[in-house]
Amino acid sequence: MLSNVNSDVEAVWSPIVPLPTAIGVVVMLLAAIVSMTLVDPVLAGVSLLVFPAIGLLNVFYQRRLSPLAARAQSLRAEVSDIAHESFDGAVVVKTLGLRPTRHSG
Repeated sequence: MLSNVNSDVEAVWSPIVPLPTAIGVVVMLLAAIVSMTLVDPVLAGVSLLVFPAIGLLNVFYQRRLSPLAARAQSLRAEVSDIAHESFDGAVVVKTLGLRPTRHSG
């Protein structure tokens, strides 16, 4: 459960973190399009045709990756559960004094 909560917090926070950088990238992209159009309108047109293709590839990639990411999250939760149980078990063993002791001499 702890792993899922941590993942949910990361999922909510992750779109906000790159926002300032993303705004800068959008401004630079618009400036590049204007500059390319002024310098070479044909090259600008070709590049503007390529952008939608890259967007479609990104959508395809994310749809393919989403089930794999969900599976990875599930596996991470299982590992976290096992680790939590191990730590709890160690505390119980220490509390009950069942830990093997060394006898000197």
